[in-house]
Amino acid sequence: MPSTRLQLRQKLGETETGLAVLGTCTATGTTTTIVDTARFLGPFSASTWPRGTAVRISTITGGTVTATTDTYIDQYAPATGILTVSPAIVAPVENDTFEVWSGVGNFPGGGVQLVDKCIDLGLTRHCFHLVPIPLTKVTDGDMGDPLYANWTASGATVTPSKVSMSFPETLGKRYLRTLHNTTAGAYVYSATMNAQGGDTWRLVVNVKAAVGTAVLAVYDVTNSANITLSGDGGSYAGAAWSQLDNTFVIPSTCKQIRIHLSGTGATDDIYWTNVICYEQNESMFALPSRIRSENKIGEVLYRLGDDPNEYSFYPYCVSGRHADIQREATGIVVRLSSAMGDPVFVETLIPYEALATDAATTECDEELALKAIAFEVYKELATKGYALPTPQGYLAPSEWRQKRDEKLREMQSCQLNAEAQSKAVWR
Repeated sequence: MPSTRLQLRQKLGETETGLAVLGTCTATGTTTTIVDTARFLGPFSASTWPRGTAVRISTITGGTVTATTDTYIDQYAPATGILTVSPAIVAPVENDTFEVWSGVGNFPGGGVQLVDKCIDLGLTRHCFHLVPIPLTKVTDGDMGDPLYANWTASGATVTPSKVSMSFPETLGKRYLRTLHNTTAGAYVYSATMNAQGGDTWRLVVNVKAAVGTAVLAVYDVTNSANITLSGDGGSYAGAAWSQLDNTFVIPSTCKQIRIHLSGTGATDDIYWTNVICYEQNESMFALPSRIRSENKIGEVLYRLGDDPNEYSFYPYCVSGRHADIQREATGIVVRLSSAMGDPVFVETLIPYEALATDAATTECDEELALKAIAFEVYKELATKGYALPTPQGYLAPSEWRQKRDEKLREMQSCQLNAEAQSKAVWR
């Protein structure tokens, strides 16, 4: 189940680390006061939250507070349940929610924005999931790049974008969406690929049409003409994922080709992934440039099946076949011991992505995410050369380091479990 940045931060604060207390405004405040007589009124010490304690206005229900407003406690009055804050904020109203964070705000450069930074560091440094990367001659054929720089729109009447999808959409990490507007026939095209006249190529693509009919074509750049496809053909109309599997022969005078992804209607909405295109005798492939370490590569697998819902994956390295994976000047290169035949995939451990807003979501296992984020928070606090306040009192740098090391061990245990779960999901 996806988790938002807000959910991760609040669970991190209340349950994983105990560094945050969540509050709800019980009355309208001012530009310098927050009122909560439910959780902050009582026989407490005025120093429970000392000056400099970080505050985040996190949820807008009253409609007057800007989302994710950051400030700091200047004074706490437990007899009234009022927090006086600085700098000034837009006056919160009843039912606006907020977070009070101990430890992270009591030094220059701190604040709840530090927690948000640690959320991103935790997800991108320590949280990985297995993604099958297809071997293909199409640059960004797996659609794994978050941008669509390697796919070009033929004109303004088709809008390409990259989108992620939640489970059970497990065909890939990301999908290319082609949204057509006002004009039929516009297309998005790949980078060019060199070709030799007379060679036979194979093209296998996963596609679904939320609206309209998808159109797949191979374009002869040299002669400015489409190349005839043999197999499933180049069109599909259906809201379920389908596979288009074709072969084609390079015309005798053709030197370069590219892939065109299109639709037949003026309002078509099409999704594409795993654009696998290769010369049938090819055995050497470069992985996407974002794959930078051989240590993050798992098994090499070949795929069987015509229905994306019933694909089966089997180890490629059996019956005398083998695959060599090496770092070369061009990046990570995969050499197969024979021509590829059926589509071949390489498992890669891909980090989860940073979250830009409180509403942004991640598919990362929540337990792993919280351990990783807590590790990053404790690591940040351990670098300070002085004690920092917590609800349990001030903790010295050595105590923060102890918490950091404990969370590191917990995180490493979760990483092993998450990798096994990730493999079970997509296979």
